[in-house]
Amino acid sequence: KGLTAAEKGIAMHLVMQKLDLNGDLSVEGIKKQIKNMVDREILTEAQSKEIDIRRIEEFFRASLGRRMLSSQNVKREVPFHIKIKSTEVYKDLPEEYENEFIAVQGIIDCFFEEEGEIILIDYKTDYVTEEMMEEIKEKYKVQIDLYAKALEKITGKRVKEKYIYLFFNGMILEY
Repeated sequence: KGLTAAEKGIAMHLVMQKLDLNGDLSVEGIKKQIKNMVDREILTEAQSKEIDIRRIEEFFRASLGRRMLSSQNVKREVPFHIKIKSTEVYKDLPEEYENEFIAVQGIIDCFFEEEGEIILIDYKTDYVTEEMMEEIKEKYKVQIDLYAKALEKITGKRVKEKYIYLFFNGMILEY
């Protein structure tokens, strides 16, 4: 029957988390790493068949992927839990909510450091056409902004760039 879209996304994120960034990131090298993940029971055989190896390899050949690989401080699948003022999240709230907070938790797919500042990358496996780019960018804007706020609170460093990498078509969206 195959995996659902959500299950395929989970598998792709797992591969991106577990890939040896110092290893061979060619198509053949990624295939070998995925086989090793199956052998070590990190991935199932069914999950491994759904991984778009070509798109992963394209990511690492793209300028953003190359920048990530050149960083000495890459973090992947980082969970966080922070409190943010409700008025930071919902800009149109009345003043009486100024002292109210919202608990935000999530998992940041990837970030790396470059010259003391943070570059944030979120991977998406959504089906996306060229016409949907602005819609996708808008759909995830709040999430990306919250992740950036969380990273700044956690690291004490400025997030200078924010990106979504779309595995479906290999596009990189910048915020």
